[in-house]
Amino acid sequence: MKLLFLPAAREELEAAVSYLDNRALRLGGELLDDVERTAAFVCAFPRIGRSIDPTHNPTPTLFI
Repeated sequence: MKLLFLPAAREELEAAVSYLDNRALRLGGELLDDVERTAAFVCAFPRIGRSIDPTHNPTPTLFI
């Protein structure tokens, strides 16, 4: 499974990383590491989580 970020989501993540890096050294990098680690986890275990409804059934939900 490959996780794709929509362009708007990627831009928002980059803005958040930049903002946090300006607030505290390496804080933005920690956020990016957490997002990448979580994405890798979801890709490794695509059936984790539970369905929200039939429309969203194919999408794993990690945090509910």
